[in-house]
Amino acid sequence: LEGAPSPDGRYLSYVDWDTGDLAIYEMAAGKKRRLTNKGTWDESKEFAEFSKWSPDGKQIVYDWYNKDDFIELRIVGLDGSKPRILYRNEEVTWAQVYDWSPDGKQILACFNKKDGSKQIMLVSVAEGSERILKTLDSKWPGKISFSPDGCYIVYDLPSKKDSTSRDIFLLSIDENREVPLIEHPASDRVLGWAPDGKHILFVSDRTGSPDIWVIGVTD
Repeated sequence: LEGAPSPDGRYLSYVDWDTGDLAIYEMAAGKKRRLTNKGTWDESKEFAEFSKWSPDGKQIVYDWYNKDDFIELRIVGLDGSKPRILYRNEEVTWAQVYDWSPDGKQILACFNKKDGSKQIMLVSVAEGSERILKTLDSKWPGKISFSPDGCYIVYDLPSKKDSTSRDIFLLSIDENREVPLIEHPASDRVLGWAPDGKHILFVSDRTGSPDIWVIGVTD
């Protein structure tokens, strides 16, 4: 659940829970390879978490729970080369990476702060600088995804605090303007954008079973 398929469909990133290392699985060959090497659990309690591939498939950004008990964002090459810490802040107790921008310059993530606030963030791949897109209070998004043109993000949130029902929203990145896309008594969860950017796929239980639905989006 923490991993993701590579853009070319050849690999799957995942956490090797035998050690907690970030690893990739080559699907056609059935081969597994670790991209980090932290040692055994006796040697280190650190571990990887959620991971996402860069648009060109050459890098992976991932969450890393470090020895100081907070989350870092790290990047590593497909061959395990050039590992680096992208973002480190002791005020961020937990984080989840969700997506890369289509141009590969920004990471989309959600941060949980010590004060309990939650923020949807953009983190610069080049500098590690941050930009707050939205503060969520106690809510946590199920999924966040860039539109193919990089102008919008889509995400789902609980309709009310502690509610199991979820609604879906768009946020324009340049204007920082939120638009309700789906508000319904059912639970609606984002799957992602169609490649043309004109439709969004989502899961809804509004008919009594979890089905895949599609909705058109314009401007």
